[in-house]
Amino acid sequence: MATASVSHVDKNFALTIGLERMRIGAPGRKRFQQCYLWTTTDEKIGPNDRKKATTYHYDPRRDKPTDKKPCPTLPGKQELTPHQDTKLYLEVGLVIGDEPGKCKPTKAGRRSKETDEERSRRTFPRDKTTLRAFIPVNDYIQPQAKFYVGCRLLNGRLFPRVIEVASIFFYPEFWTGLDIQKPAKQRLLDMTSACKHAAAVHKMTEAEARAANLDPARKYGPYAKCDGVKAFMDFDTPLTEELATQTSQELKAVSPSMTTVDPGVVAAIHEILCATDNNNEAGAKLGAQLSCWSLGFFLEVCQLKVPIPGYEEAAIWEVKSALTTVLAAAKIQSHHPSLWTPPQKDEENAAENAVENA
Repeated sequence: MATASVSHVDKNFALTIGLERMRIGAPGRKRFQQCYLWTTTDEKIGPNDRKKATTYHYDPRRDKPTDKKPCPTLPGKQELTPHQDTKLYLEVGLVIGDEPGKCKPTKAGRRSKETDEERSRRTFPRDKTTLRAFIPVNDYIQPQAKFYVGCRLLNGRLFPRVIEVASIFFYPEFWTGLDIQKPAKQRLLDMTSACKHAAAVHKMTEAEARAANLDPARKYGPYAKCDGVKAFMDFDTPLTEELATQTSQELKAVSPSMTTVDPGVVAAIHEILCATDNNNEAGAKLGAQLSCWSLGFFLEVCQLKVPIPGYEEAAIWEVKSALTTVLAAAKIQSHHPSLWTPPQKDEENAAENAVENA
């Protein structure tokens, strides 16, 4: 992603891809705010409609804010609380509720003749019809980006409606690092990429996630603690009791459904993995075969299979057996991609699909 000076992107304003501005006007707003939106449909769509809530496009005649169903300037308590019928979204900007396409570029007419500088001097007020825009939060960077507005407040939460990216005034934090001097088409691609990256828990694609020998910081995300996992993957240094406990806790935090691995098992297995692999002519450590991507599964198998008390030679054989099982399972899994997406028309998605299929 290109970097350039964006000093004139004022922190008090949100900008469209066309560089038109809207005053944010939300004291206390948090950057990169995450909110829970409904996944169910509402009465305006109809109880017998079986489509997902995320398939409906925003229609001002049906969805624009009213006095009875406003769009809150800031998220309330319910928007910040998970529910079985909600999904987590990242708030990216604002949209004109009455006329979302008002700032959308056209191919002909007066607006197409305006320069970026002329458009950047135009400022729209934030009024009671202004909506907040979102992108879904996902585990990995998605091949496509779909944006939504939150509308029709019900029980403290909003319903999502699909909105075009060109209608969004993006918050200043999403413009950081982008070169706004580039053509509008490239700005759109860069902004879409920035939002997809920000909305991903793990800052990588699924294809990258399937790669072997991942750096623990990439697997567990930049804000997740992974000191224990990093220490475990170092087979030249003994693992302390504290780090063994951290390893168990970090694995459980990433995969809550897994069986909690006893720190004593973690420490004992690590000691075995620090031994030299007799089948390796280069004299590599036994643990060199292990990827942190499969560490949780590996330790679960070890806890079930390895006789830790008085392990010695018997345990070493069990560890090798467990390790072989993990590697074989990972190899088979790599033959079956977890997602299939149809071919995309634009260059960005075509390039990402090429990476997925590599």
